[in-house]
Amino acid sequence: MIFVRLRLFVFLAFLSLSVSSLQSTVPRTLVCPELVDGLVGASHEGRNFLVKFSFDSSDEAYPDALGALGVFQMFDVRDLAKSADIYSQEMGRGSYTPDVLQLIPAWQDQSIVFNTISSIRAERITFAYSDFISMADYASYFNDSPYKKRLVEGGSICFGASLPLIQVQATNSYEINRDLSLRGFVQDASTDEKAERLRSELFQKIGLSGNVWDYPGVGDLHIYLGVQSHAEYFLRLRTLDISFLLGALLPTGMQRDQNYPSSIPLSRSAVSMTVHGNLELGLKDYLKVGIMTGMLLERPKHHEMRMPVYAEPAAYSPLLMSTLVNPGLTGWLNPYFKIHNIANNVHLTVNYAYVLHGQDLFKDDRASQTVRSVLNRSVDGNPYGTTYQGQQAAYKKLHENSAWRTRHVGVALTYEPFQANKDAKVNPLLTLGCQFSHRGWNVPKMYHIFASASLQF
Repeated sequence: MIFVRLRLFVFLAFLSLSVSSLQSTVPRTLVCPELVDGLVGASHEGRNFLVKFSFDSSDEAYPDALGALGVFQMFDVRDLAKSADIYSQEMGRGSYTPDVLQLIPAWQDQSIVFNTISSIRAERITFAYSDFISMADYASYFNDSPYKKRLVEGGSICFGASLPLIQVQATNSYEINRDLSLRGFVQDASTDEKAERLRSELFQKIGLSGNVWDYPGVGDLHIYLGVQSHAEYFLRLRTLDISFLLGALLPTGMQRDQNYPSSIPLSRSAVSMTVHGNLELGLKDYLKVGIMTGMLLERPKHHEMRMPVYAEPAAYSPLLMSTLVNPGLTGWLNPYFKIHNIANNVHLTVNYAYVLHGQDLFKDDRASQTVRSVLNRSVDGNPYGTTYQGQQAAYKKLHENSAWRTRHVGVALTYEPFQANKDAKVNPLLTLGCQFSHRGWNVPKMYHIFASASLQF
C-alpha cells in the first residue's frame, strides 16, 4: 500500500504534464508538477502565465509483484497479530493476543485475508510562470556555421516556477478474501462481523487512525532553468523546436501521514533534480510530431515510515521508524503529435507516455533498534529471521514493489483565438484534455481531466 500510494503521488504529477499546451505536459506519480506547461514549445520572447484545473480519480490498481489484481493491498490478520505480538514483546510489554482470537481459539494461526479497496479523488489548481530571454544578439558568434547561427537566433534562455494547490480525499474499505482465507470461512454475517472486529482491534493496537484521509494543501514547488530554440524552414522541416531544462523540486508539500493507510504523499522529503528534453518537428504547416523525455533524480533521504516487523505489509506495521531510502531513478518517454487547425484556431494533441521507476533501497537508520524490522532481523544468517515464507515474501515485496511502471494515453484540444494575428501583444491559449492509464504495474488505474488557460505576453 505504501508504495502504491507513493506511486500515485508520482503518477498524478506526471499526469499533470500530459497534453496541455506543449505546451503539453508529461505525467504520482506530483513529483514533476507542471514541468513544461507554458514553456516547452513556445517560440517567442516574453512571459507566460498559466492556471490549470485538474481532477484525478482512481478506484482500482494494476497488479503488484505478487499478482494482486484490482486491489491496492492484501493483508492477512494472522501476520498483523504476529507482528503486534513481536512488537509488544520486544518493547518489553509482554505478549499480545487480540480479544477476538482469545474468544475463537480456532482462528489462531489461521489465515484471514482482507482486500483493501481504495477510492481516491484529487482536485488541483496549478499556477505556473515562465520568462524568456532572447539569445539572438549572440548569433553573430556563429557566422561560420549557418545552422548553429539560426538556432541561436531563434533561441532563448527560459526560467520559471510552478506550484500546485491540492485537495485530496482517499478512502479505504476492507472486504474478506474468501479464496485465500481459512477453509470453512463461508459467507456468514456473524463470522464477518467477528472478523471485522478482529481487524479493527488490530488496527487500533497498531496505531492506525482511520480509513478516510482528507487533505487540502500544496505540492512541491518546482523551479527550472533551460534553453530552447525555434527555427522555421530548417533543413527539410517546416519548423524545429528544441528545448532542454534543468529543475529542482523543493519539498513544500505534506509528507504521507503514516497513521492513515489511505494517505498520499504530496511532497518529496528532500530537494530533487529534474532533467527534461523536448524535440518537436514541424512536418507540415498543420502537422507536428515530437518526443519529450526526462528523468527525476532524488537524493537519499530519511523517512519516518512504517516498516514490517514480521510478514505484514509496511503500511500495516506497528513499527514506525527512521529509514534511509535511496530512491530508484524515475524516467519517462512521451511521444506525441499535434494537428493544427482541425477547426478554426483549434489544435489537437495526442500523446502516449511511458513512465518507469527503478527499485528503491532501504536501510534501518535508527540509533537504537529495540524492535527489529525485516531490514535487520536475522537468525543464523537468515536475513528474514525465520524460514516462514510469508516473512521472506514481505522482505522481497518491500523492495520489489517500490519499482513501478505505467503507460497512459492523452488527448487535448487547444484554442488559440489570436493565432493569425502575429502582432498581438497577448496570446491566450485555452486547453481541455483528458488522460487515462493504458497499462501499468504497481500503480493505480488513473483517470485525469484538466482545463488550462495560459497567457503569453
